[in-house]
Amino acid sequence: MATDELIVQAIKTGDAAAARALVQQDPSFAAARGENGISVVMLAAYYRQSEVLSVLLAANPPLDLFEAAALGKRERVDEMIDENPSSVADRSSDGFTPLHLSCFFGHVLCAQLLIQKGADINAAAENPMKVRPIHSAAAGHHLDVVKLLLEKEADADVQQQGGFTALHAAAI
Repeated sequence: MATDELIVQAIKTGDAAAARALVQQDPSFAAARGENGISVVMLAAYYRQSEVLSVLLAANPPLDLFEAAALGKRERVDEMIDENPSSVADRSSDGFTPLHLSCFFGHVLCAQLLIQKGADINAAAENPMKVRPIHSAAAGHHLDVVKLLLEKEADADVQQQGGFTALHAAAI
């Protein structure tokens, strides 16, 4: 098994010791990307593997805008958007905007910044799910983010794939 596959396996199983050993062997593994383009940092965040994520971040990998938004690194997001204002509408390899990720992971201050910088509060993800930021916030059960989006006039009734609304996600 290749080392990048080993680190992905360590993330999926929550094996922080294995991740630590791999990153100590070669710190560049903390910046690795899977075949679908998703970074190991994002993968650890998606899998909610906070201990493994800490191991990866301790190696100080360069964070892209999507990772910074998902991790709530507001100052870094602000710097990156200032350097390239149109990046507020960029899409990750899995189709999400920085706002989607900030909302899903519950970073209200980062979401607020992205909205101030021009993020589309009703942008549909460019993937089969077609979720909007409000769906992301509701799925993560982040009421403060949902409230922010509604205050900024996000469409509360917009449907994602399968006809689901944010209210459906909140009810789960």
